[in-house]
Parts: sequence; C-alpha cells; structure tokens
Amino acid sequence: MSALSAHANTESQRLISIDGALTETVYALNGEANLVAVDSTSLRPEAATKLPNVGYLRALSTEGVLSVKPTNIITTSSAGPKPTIEQLKASGVNITIIDQPYTIDGVKNKVLAVGEAINQADNAKKLVTQIEANLKPVLEKIKANKEATPSVLFFLGMQGNQLMAAGAQTQADALIKLAGLKNAAGNFHAYKPLSKEAVLKVNPDMIIIAQHTHLDNKAKEAFAYTQAYQDKKILLAKSEDLLGFGPRIAESLKLLVDVAY
Repeated sequence: MSALSAHANTESQRLISIDGALTETVYALNGEANLVAVDSTSLRPEAATKLPNVGYLRALSTEGVLSVKPTNIITTSSAGPKPTIEQLKASGVNITIIDQPYTIDGVKNKVLAVGEAINQADNAKKLVTQIEANLKPVLEKIKANKEATPSVLFFLGMQGNQLMAAGAQTQADALIKLAGLKNAAGNFHAYKPLSKEAVLKVNPDMIIIAQHTHLDNKAKEAFAYTQAYQDKKILLAKSEDLLGFGPRIAESLKLLVDVAY
C-alpha cells in the first residue's frame, strides 16, 4: 500500500471508495458510516449502489469526484486517468492507493490496507482470518485435483458474435490459475474476440461466461457444439461475483471449482 498523504481523523472522514472490492471491504469492516460515494464497479453490497456514484474507476473526472466534497479517497492502481489522479492529489484530499496483485495474499493485504485507511485494523485482521477459513476447503479441493488441470475459456459477456475471451495477464486468467485450471486462451494477452470456429478448435473442458447483467441459460446455446456443453461444464455468473478479488475470493473460486471438478 502507498499512502499519498496522511489520513484525516477517521471520525470526520467523508470517504469515497473507488473500486468494487475496496467498497465490499469497507462494508465488511463495518466502516461504511463515513462512506459518501462509490464508483460504478461498486455493486456489492446492494447498499453501496444507493450511494452517489462518481463514475467508472478508469474514467474518473476531477469535478465528479470532488463534487461530493470528500476528505478521503481509497482506490487502487487501476484508477484513472492519470491526470485526474494527479489533480485529486493536488486538491488536498487524502488519497490512499492500494496495490492489488491478483493473488490470495494480494486479497489479504488489500483487506489490511483498507482497515488501516479507515481505522478498522482490528476488524481487518479478523476478516483476513475468516477469509483464510473460507478458503481452506476450496484450496483443499483444488489440491486434491491438481493432476486434472481442465482447460477453460473465460468470456466477458456475449454481444452478437463478439465473444471476448480473457487471455493472459487478466483478472480472469489469475482466477483460472488460482483454481488450478488452464487458460485455453493463454496464448494472447488481454481480451480478444473469438469466433465460434475458434472456440470449437480449442474445444475447452469448461466455459465461463461473466457479465454485469442478468444471464439466462440461453447463453449456453452458443456453445452447444463444445465438450464443455456436452459435459455440462458451463458456468454463468456475474462478473462482480468472479473478478472482484475482494473478501468473497473463496466464493469466487468455489464457483469455478464446483463446476470444473
């Protein structure tokens, strides 16, 4: 964690949380009393969606963020654009930028960093202990199946024929690897559209379709020709339930593991 200025007295904070996992953590630590606004990725818990929204964390505006008169901001290195972050620093608002490696240790360190920033350090330590307990049975199941290594294609939603598959160096790729699985699209970086023909050529053992909006089972029909469909190994889930790398990391991994093994 890098604190870009000293923290104000937390009892008088007007806090903005810019990152869905950080917002979840604030609530999990019972620190929401000072929360005055969030960003558009803050979808959990539902109470967060009732707060003023300052926009998407990668496309923030200085005016939008400052309009709610914050004293403190917590965010991650994903926040931007860079000129906006620099302007916010110069405004005198206390900003804490928290590192977010997509690992289990990264999740635990993130929780501890949020706890420090909002004066909930003791609750943060307790939450880390709970996360470790929640992870234990999931990690044991992964270890028990370490020889299997099913291949997975992970799609961020479906729009027409544009199936955006998650390649290497993505949050999805990190989650797949944590679950002991193989990213079938690991030969390219970021996200890339794959045609049905390309998907059939890969013919993965498992398919994950993630997006923010509601998904119904009709989404599966696009993959009816794959081994994953035949084996009933298609997971439909909201992206915030998979890619947050926050306090629910055990639940996210369990979604994958329960389908894969």
